[in-house]
Amino acid sequence: MENNVEQVLGGMTPEIFLKEYWQKKPLFVKGAFSNTMGLATPENLMDMGQDENFFTRMVWSEGGTKPWEAKAGPFTDDQFTRNEKDKWTLIVHSLELYFKEFREIRDMMKFVPTWQFDDIMATYSVKGASVGAHIDNYNVFIFQGKGKRLWQINENPDEAYVEGLDIKLLSNFEIGAEYELEEGDLLYLPPGVAHHGITLEESISYSIGFRSFDYPDLAGAFFTDFLTTYDSSKCLKFKSPDLPKNIHEYTDESVEDIINFFKNEILTKEVMTDWFGRYITSTNHEVSSDEELPASEIYQNLESGVPLFRDVHLRFNFHREGDANVRLFANGHDYKLSNSEYDVVEKMLNTPGYEAIKITAPLPSSVKETIVSLVNQGVLFFDRD
Repeated sequence: MENNVEQVLGGMTPEIFLKEYWQKKPLFVKGAFSNTMGLATPENLMDMGQDENFFTRMVWSEGGTKPWEAKAGPFTDDQFTRNEKDKWTLIVHSLELYFKEFREIRDMMKFVPTWQFDDIMATYSVKGASVGAHIDNYNVFIFQGKGKRLWQINENPDEAYVEGLDIKLLSNFEIGAEYELEEGDLLYLPPGVAHHGITLEESISYSIGFRSFDYPDLAGAFFTDFLTTYDSSKCLKFKSPDLPKNIHEYTDESVEDIINFFKNEILTKEVMTDWFGRYITSTNHEVSSDEELPASEIYQNLESGVPLFRDVHLRFNFHREGDANVRLFANGHDYKLSNSEYDVVEKMLNTPGYEAIKITAPLPSSVKETIVSLVNQGVLFFDRD
């Protein structure tokens, strides 16, 4: 695909877009992408829908066994019915993990930090199908491939939902604006904007999703993790009280003791840095090594030129610790490295999945030690075939 980021953003620089639109208001761009018809065909996506290696979902707005039925894949060919009464949508996730064209699209959007990126998904739907009016707490860029799709949005929606369905469907959706997307058109939606996509003709649309973090989800993930790692021998000690006027009262001073306990023992920069790095690089895909290899065998493989690959589901980020060191977080694990060591490892981890990592110079011993950990945790692996 021959696209550039300013074309995709309607002529704006990323700096202007981030200042004026990002997480603030929708943006429609006519002809943002070129050559989107060639990204995938219905047959491609239905094949993926039958492959257990892909994370896929289907939603039936009509024709399911119950109203708004939703199922996770893999599916069978006979579920992709072709009649007017069945209105279904097939969703295929994480296309950037498997296809170069989608990795190029992801890389073009790197004006947003990679730790906020979620995935690129394709939505294939038959005429008249929909997944209903809903709200995503995501920054999402929707662009059209095959066909036409009508998008109805509301920036200040009523957040009441219909109960008892497989999906979250808004019960009182009102249309605030409408956009008809044809091949190459783009619609950016910030978190919290209600949207309803209706397929006007057989359609393939794509979504580039960037995570925002729900308060309950973020707090729940933090405290669930914290309770498994916290030193349980520590406890909150309240200041020695004055003689109480009423023994049933707890005072503002006691509340301040609790607040200070959280600030000084739990919500510290050190604790939060460690947890957040592991949290944003965790993956839903199980990544592990089949067996632990001794360091000597890994060193021998490196010296012998045995092809080394990274797991396609890899997520990694880093945090600077002072001027000379960084902490690398990869798939929920962390590693302490110098700046120069990290530069070497980053180049290795940036290698696309399914391409052998190129090692063109002797590796420092500290980098080799990191590779040993990465291999034995399944982040990297050798291929002897």
